[in-house]
Amino acid sequence: NRVLAITTLQDLGPAARDVVPELIPLLQDDQMQYWALLTLAAIGPAAEAAIPHVEAVSHDERSPFADQAAETLKRIRQK
Repeated sequence: NRVLAITTLQDLGPAARDVVPELIPLLQDDQMQYWALLTLAAIGPAAEAAIPHVEAVSHDERSPFADQAAETLKRIRQK
């Protein structure tokens, strides 16, 4: 189950930094977008490569998770 796998990655936090490239395409998946955003937020600054993709979600008026994307950006940009 993809949701179970991605929530396990959330628990790893910054240690899951190596999966950021695999999470980016999930931002385009309606069923996984929310979970990908939560996981990227949990990874934090180590998910910096995802910033342009998360920004796109935050500006997408059609996305029900635009607010979560804005929160994810805050977490990634924390130093």
